[in-house]
Amino acid sequence: MTLTHTSGGRVEVCTMVRDEEEVVVEFVEYHLLIGVAHVHVYLHQSADGTAQRLQPYVLQVVCC
Repeated sequence: MTLTHTSGGRVEVCTMVRDEEEVVVEFVEYHLLIGVAHVHVYLHQSADGTAQRLQPYVLQVVCC
């Protein structure tokens, strides 16, 4: 996981996951709760429902 401070003072998180359907929503929610402005999640050959679990966040433009 990488934390990045942008020029506007925002913090962004970047991570890569594979088959993390069970925990990916908790990961995103936790980081949004502590003030992270944007979560970038890269999927690495996930074969489970990880992408589907992230879809609501993609539509909110806070993730992925």
